[in-house]
Formats: sequence, structure tokens, C-alpha cells
Amino acid sequence: MAIFTKPKLLFIFFLILSLVLVSQCYDQNPRGYQDPQEKLRECQQRCERQQPGQQKQLCKQRCEQQCQSEQQGQRLQECQQRCQQEYQREKGQHQGETNPQWEQQEKSNNPYLFESQRFRSRFRASHGDFRILERFNQRSQLLKGIEKYRVAILELEPQSFVLPHHCDGEAIYVVVKGQGVINIAEQDNKNSFNLQKGDVIRLFAGSNVYLLNKDNNEKLFVYVLAKSVNAPGNLQEYFSAGGQNPESFYRAFSSDILESAFNEGIIIKASEEQIRAISEHASRSTQQTRGRTQGPFNLMKERPVFESRFGQFFEARPERYEQLRDLDAAVGFMNINQGGMVLPYYNTKSTKLVMVIEGNARFEMACPHLGRQSQSPWSRGQGREQEREQEQEQEEGDVHYQKIRGNLNVGDVLVIPAGHPITFVATGNSNLRIVGFGVDAENNKKNFLAGKQNIWRNIDREAKELSFSMPGREVEEIFQRQDQSYFVAGPEHRQQRERENNNPYLFESHMFKSRFESKHGEFRVLDKFTQLLLGIENYRIGVLEFEPRSFLLPHHFDAQLLLLIVRGRGSISIAEEDEKNSFNLEYGDVLSVSAGSTIYFTNTDNKEKFSVYVLAKAINVPGQFQTPRSRLERLFGLQKQGIIIKASEEKIRAISQHASRSTRGETRGPFNVLNQRPLIGNRFGQYFEAAPESFQHLMDLDVAVGIMNINQGGMILPVYSTRTTWLVMVAQGNGRFEMVSSQSQERRGHRKAVRDCLSVGDFFVIPAGHPITVIANADSNLSMVGFGINGHNSMLNFLAGQESIWRNVNRETKELSFNMPAREVEEILQNQNESYFVAAPNEEGKKMGQQYESLILDLVF
Repeated sequence: MAIFTKPKLLFIFFLILSLVLVSQCYDQNPRGYQDPQEKLRECQQRCERQQPGQQKQLCKQRCEQQCQSEQQGQRLQECQQRCQQEYQREKGQHQGETNPQWEQQEKSNNPYLFESQRFRSRFRASHGDFRILERFNQRSQLLKGIEKYRVAILELEPQSFVLPHHCDGEAIYVVVKGQGVINIAEQDNKNSFNLQKGDVIRLFAGSNVYLLNKDNNEKLFVYVLAKSVNAPGNLQEYFSAGGQNPESFYRAFSSDILESAFNEGIIIKASEEQIRAISEHASRSTQQTRGRTQGPFNLMKERPVFESRFGQFFEARPERYEQLRDLDAAVGFMNINQGGMVLPYYNTKSTKLVMVIEGNARFEMACPHLGRQSQSPWSRGQGREQEREQEQEQEEGDVHYQKIRGNLNVGDVLVIPAGHPITFVATGNSNLRIVGFGVDAENNKKNFLAGKQNIWRNIDREAKELSFSMPGREVEEIFQRQDQSYFVAGPEHRQQRERENNNPYLFESHMFKSRFESKHGEFRVLDKFTQLLLGIENYRIGVLEFEPRSFLLPHHFDAQLLLLIVRGRGSISIAEEDEKNSFNLEYGDVLSVSAGSTIYFTNTDNKEKFSVYVLAKAINVPGQFQTPRSRLERLFGLQKQGIIIKASEEKIRAISQHASRSTRGETRGPFNVLNQRPLIGNRFGQYFEAAPESFQHLMDLDVAVGIMNINQGGMILPVYSTRTTWLVMVAQGNGRFEMVSSQSQERRGHRKAVRDCLSVGDFFVIPAGHPITVIANADSNLSMVGFGINGHNSMLNFLAGQESIWRNVNRETKELSFNMPAREVEEILQNQNESYFVAAPNEEGKKMGQQYESLILDLVF
């Protein structure tokens, strides 16, 4: 985390120790390498933007030629490297001794081992350090299955304090050394917990967190697993209080926005009095808040899962601990006594991310993916086509396992994929302690391959004979020679070392592409989301519009649909194999449609268009869905007016006469968002939301639906969603928005506002954790509709107004965060006596805001 010895902070706001921030410069390939196919796409996109007519095609051809040349050069270089490596290997074997150069090369080719120096400091100062490991799929495509996860280390010196912040990721903290206090501030709640060695605590995305080390002598050391809710593996921290690094995200908002909102090193040293005041209400108990379990539990106080005199293994599993369940993660501690080892075992379905916290070890692991080391098909430098070819060769070839081995020291991280047999041996003159996170952990088992409790005891003797080509009795004798289980005495050992748009979140209405159209209507779809928005790659957004008294021919999609009526009224019929349902629809209705269902719409109004906002979740290729054209051509081949056609009043009456407003069953039929009580509202605006916890229609998609109305000249105060990414479209009116972006600024710890105007039909994305405000123009009301991805248990945290999250932060924390008396901080925060929606800044307000900003800058900096 960012370390501030002189925290001078601009505006007031919030925080959470979302301990897994991505160092943008580190997220680039450390050697500056860029995949040739990616370079080709970028080159061709530049041609599209910059070159006219025929020159555009010539430009693209030059791009392809350059790409082919680079790939050939790269393959030659890789071939030379392999030849040199093989030569060095053979030379070492011939001489009967270890070649240090080859040993180092072998170590660098191990994609599962991350030595401690591979962690990079995100924020560092004299009072602490926050270090994060590179993204797993950056090291090797073998680790793509865990690309959403990051691991990090937080170290705090005695009596130090981490400024309040929040992160756009879910996190689990494991305390491996020391003791401290963690405070979790949410929109309408605050919790404080004491932490000690062995404690595990779950943090929800978007929670505001601050942490302190209350010990006078010992460091506080925390191991962190974070799962991104936006782009896979790309987590960002947001500091409301800050100085130059990290910068307060408030600085990214315009001065007039700040004036309306207020009517006016992240790790620092804290005094004993401040520490006492912050920690005096901290608890050790687990609490239920908003249906969620919060608070720590201690692993070391549990009974070991298995043990012997040579070691112990403790584990918390998602089946037992609710805090771990939605992350599908486990947490484990393994202790191996000096000179001991854990017998070879594998995990049936969980991938483990383990770190050494005490002692030294060596490990050996069997890997089928690296069984053809000389072909190295998994390096990032390969083109996708070549990679696929080599994968196929490997699948069709002989089965061979590569022995992966190496030494482990304190701070090293090892990835253990599911199914990979592994063993650890404690080396040196000390015990070995390992802490680990397991992803995809539910119903995982550890299967031991040796020892008294090995998996072979449950295999028939005949199967053993066939497997080993020797009598079953002899096989059993060999297995039974080891009369201990799990941990045993280790062998004698030798030490071995083994991103074209300046605003990627806004999609203006012209960016929708027509999927099909006629004079009576149109269906437009937005392109697949870009690299920055990979976390929602399975989803697509569409807009269906048709004229009065028109009819959309029957069709189906290979995607699950969520429909939100944003204008007009009509009917929908859903035909399935053994039943048919018809429903009347009006503005605000929400309806879920299963993939493959045949549907047809009718606009029953004589004057008004019928508009439907569509969220599609693909069930085949991510982000790609189809209306099967062959079916349409067979069924409607003789109709030349398109699939949206004009219908007579008689036909419309006949089609819609049996349509209902009732919901049959738990998930059949529409419900109306606007019939609910507003989630928040006042004279300046209202916000309605249907969350998946309350509507079973939305549960399996884990999607929320929202409608926000802001009266002319009003604005919503700065706010962020804790874990939901919102896909929002302007349904009526005009306005503008400002959002704090983490990805658009290269310098670490700094933020930039993404701002733009909004018109009817524009669509924009609000990633989880990103503070945003939206302002309605003075001449019209602004109405927006949105789908929220990952909608379960998400909250809106306001950063200004009477209901701001700062009311749940104690005075001592405010003083430490803003480096000014708490009374002054609270006066500024309480200056805005409205909540949620307020009057937007006028021209006079802009001038006042600029003066106010200058005053604060002078005061703070």
C-alpha cells in the first residue's frame, strides 16, 4: 500500500485496504514484449481510423507483412535458444556436474515458482510496504485459469496506520505475523476487529478499510488473496484521502462538482492515543450484517485436517465458512518440522497459491504441460495459431511428465495446479511454515500417493497388477513399507536452485451496429467489450426498437436474455417445447428469457415506439450470440420486408388478447422496477433497483436492474458500487458524467477523471469501485436504465452528503487521513445537508468551486 510519511490530503473521503492494487507499469510485460497478433490488431485499427479508401487496404497489408516478419524472427530466436539450452544440458550431463548457467535457465523456465523478488512494491515508505505479484497469466498461459486472482503482501511497522481506501476486488486477508486492528466502513454500518496471528478475514469489494499495527515492537504481516470484479487480475485501490502518491481521487472531480458535493503515503505513523481511540471498540466476534457474515476467524484454533509428529495441516473450507463461500476459496496453513516432508499428494480440483512465511524448503512437482520442455508451447511469445497446433500435438503425443523442482525461501510463492502431484521437504535448520489460498475450492480433496493413507489402498489388486505389470501382492508390499501417513522424515538432500478511445467506458449511440433492420424497426448491438472490460466479456448489450403496430417475427437466441422496457408498451410471447406464455409489457418491466426460447414481440400502441434494452449472456463463445439465420431463412424466406413487419389491428388483438400481467411460478412473467419503492430519492431525483436477492428472475444471471431519474438541474452525489459493474443507457434527456478512472493514468497512485456529455441512446460502463457523479442538464430531466453485472450483495457507497460513508469513520481516523483537526474535517463533510441527489452547480457555483479548490490546495499542500 502506498506509504505516506507526510500525508497531505486534498478532500475528504473514504477508503479501504483493498489490498490488491495493480501496478500499471508492472502489468506491462517487464521486457517490453508485445504479442505480434496484438500488434497486428492495433496496426489495422490505426489504418481504419487514419487512412481513406484504397490506402486503408494497403496500410492493412503492410501491417500483415510486418507481423509475419516479426513472427519469423521470433521463431528463429526461440529455436536458437532451445538449441543452446539443449547443448548446455547435454554438456552438463556429460561432465557429470551441475552447470550453474543451465540451472538458472531451468529455474527461469519454471512457470509455477515466483521467488520473493518478483513481488513489486505498489506503495512503500519508512512505515510499511505493500507488494503485489505479477498477474499469473503474464508469467504463463498455463495459469490462465486463475487470471482473476492476485496475491500480495502487506507489512506494517509497529504503531503505523494505513489510510482509508477501497478496492474493486474481493479479498481474503491472512495474518501471518503480529497483531492489529482492521476497521471496515460501509454506507450504513461500521465494524472494527482485532487481528492476531492465524486470523482470516474476508473483505467485500468496495468496502472502505483502514488498518493499523497496534503493537509497539512487532511488524504486522498480512498475506492477501484478491479476486477482481472488473478486468481479470486488474485490481485498483482508491484513496479518498491522499497527497501526491497516492493522490486523493477527489482531485479527479471538477471543482464545481466538489463545490456542489460539499457546499464547500497511505501508511503513516500514529500516536499511541490515536491507536487506542481507533482500536478501543474493536471486536473479536463474527457479526451478521445485511445478511453477510463479517469478522475474523482463527485457523490455528481449529483441529488439524491431518497431522503426525513431523507436521500439521490446517484448512478453512468454503463448505464450512460462509465468508469464503461466494469466492469459492479455501485458506490453509502447513507446518513441517525440521527435516520432515509431506508425502506426495495432489488436489482434486483446487489450484493452490502458497507462500513460505518461515523456514526453507525444496519442492518437486510433476507437470504434464511441460513434459515437452524443448518445444515450450506455453510461452507468451507464441502466436495463438501456433500455440493451438502445439497443444494439439501434445494432446496426441506420448504422455510425459516434467519434474518441476526448486528451492523455496521466505516470501516465495508457488502455484500448484489441480491434479499436479507435489511434495515439500523442510531444509536447513528450521521448521517450515507455509500459508496458502485455494481457488475453486468447494468439494476439493487431497489425495495422497504414498503412506499408510494413500489412495492406492482403495484400488483393486487386479488393477494394481495391470497398472504396474507386477504381482499385486508385491505392489501392496511396496506401498505398505511406509507405515506413517501425511508427514514423514525427509530424505537427505542437496541444496538445488532451481490498451482508441480516450474514454473507454463511454459508448455513444452511433457505436451500436444494426443486427437487422427494416422500415418498421431495428435491433442494434454494441461491440464486444474491450480488453479493459474483460471481466464482463460474456455479456453483450442491445437495443430493440419498433414502430407502432408492428410485429417482430418469431426467433430465438443462443444466449440468456434479460429485457428491460424503456419506452412504450407491447406484448411478448414465449414458446417452448411444451408450453407458451404471453405477457403484456410496459415501461419499467423486466423479463428474463431462457436461451433457446422462441419469442415474438408486438407493439400494441398506435402512436409510440416500443423500445427494449437487452442484456445477453452468451452460452457458447463469450460475448458472441446468434439468431440462427438458417432458421429465419427457412421460415421467412418469402418475406422481403425484414423480420420486423407491419401488423393489422385484428392480428395484434388476436396475438395479444391472452397476454397477462400476472407472474405464474417464481420466475415466469415480468415485474416492474418502478412499482417498487425507490431505493434512494429526494426532490432532485430517484433511483429504483431490482436486486437478485429479491427477485428470483435475476438470481441465476446474478444481474441487477436499475432506473435512475435526475430532475433537470440536479445531480447525484459522488458514489460507487461495491462489487457491481453497471451497463447504463440514457433513455431520456441530456447530461454529463464524471468518473474516477484507475486505468487511464499511468502513474501509480494517481487518478484521472473520465468525463463526457450524455445524450439519448448513449451507453456507458461504470466498473465496480469507480466513484462517479451524473449531472442532468438544466433544460430537461435525465432518465437512465442499467444492468448491473455481479449484482448480488452489492451496495452504493456515497462519498458526500448527509449519508456519506465518512459518518462511519471515527474522528481519530479523519485526523490521520487528512492531517487536519477532525472538527474541521467534519465541518466540511457536514456542509452539504442533502443526501443522494442535490442541485447541480451553476456558473456561479463553478467559480466558487474553483476558488474553493485553490483554497484547499493551498491549505493541504
